[in-house]
This record gives sequence, C-alpha cells and structure tokens, in this order.
Amino acid sequence: VWDVDGSPYIAVGDIVIQRDDRLVIEPGVEVRFQQPFYLLVNGLFIAVGAEDDSITFTWDREDERWRGIRFVDADDGSQISYAIIEYAETIGEYDQVNARGGGIACFRTDALFSRNTIRHNTSAGRTAGIYTEDCDANILFNHVYGNIANTNGAVEAENSNGDISFNVVEGNRSQHGGGMLFYEGAPTIEYNIIRN
Repeated sequence: VWDVDGSPYIAVGDIVIQRDDRLVIEPGVEVRFQQPFYLLVNGLFIAVGAEDDSITFTWDREDERWRGIRFVDADDGSQISYAIIEYAETIGEYDQVNARGGGIACFRTDALFSRNTIRHNTSAGRTAGIYTEDCDANILFNHVYGNIANTNGAVEAENSNGDISFNVVEGNRSQHGGGMLFYEGAPTIEYNIIRN
C-alpha cells in the first residue's frame, strides 16, 4: 500500500506489478517518474483517490516524459479512479504496441477507469489518452483533454466491448481525429461530450 505519508513516490526505474501481486494507492498520493519509465500492471492495481483528494501520476522533470500506465493481462478488478494522469509519452512506430496509449494502455484486462483527468499526454502512435484492446474495460466520467497523438488523440477501443460513457473529451489533437475511435467491437457509448 502506498499512502500519503510516503508521498511523493519517485520512480527511478520501471514499476512492475507481477501476476499474483497487487498494489493499492491511497488518496492524495503523488507518483513521479524521473525518466522514461512506465508502470506495468500484470497483477492487481487499485488506485482510488477521492473527489477532493486525487492521486497524481506525472513526470518528475519537465525535460523527461514518462511512459504511462500499461495493463497487460492484469487482474480484471484493477481500477484507476479520481486520478490525474499527465505528461506521459509513448514512442515507436504507429503499429507497434508500445506506441499505443500515452496515458493509459489496457490489453486483455477488464479494468475500470472512472472520474480521472487525463491530460497533456502524447503518443507517436495511436491514442494519447486511453487505449484499450481485446478487453471490456469501462471508461466512465473522465475528463480527457490536451492530448496529442499521431492517430486519435483521446480514447480508442479496439475489439473491446466495455462501457464508454459520460466522458468529456476536448482539445485533443492528431493527424487523424482527436476524439474517439472504435472498431472491431461493440462497446456501449453514451452521453459523452466531444468538442474542441
């Protein structure tokens, strides 16, 4: 458990939550990444802040972006709520898996992402905000803004069937669409606001 007494937590290398392990992050905690490191979840990850006491994932130095939060075959009970995810960057070619999802990338994990602020992330490939693939992740009540990607700036779901509702998506940019992109799946998409 990471609590506010130990905050800020400074990542000086990649953070990996192994299968059968778990990490719980409590409200008010700040996680800062010193260099281009990522947080990789293969186990259970619970980061639940509060409406007036968010959890923050950010860079530690303005000249070095971090690599975002990546869920790969993680526990389906994983959740990020009431968090700020900012200044992450993925690099690589458009079709490479590592170049997807600047802030959050979720592969084969039915996680919940709710009431988060996802801002100022970049991706050399696809989607700088939240990217999901082969999962039924639920993306609810998030504010996704100011993200920049090669293709699709904000939210993308590939072969995913989760609930993507009540989000505000604004001011995101890319060469091919800044809002939301869905294909090869049947997610529920309702009551989102998309604007520039």
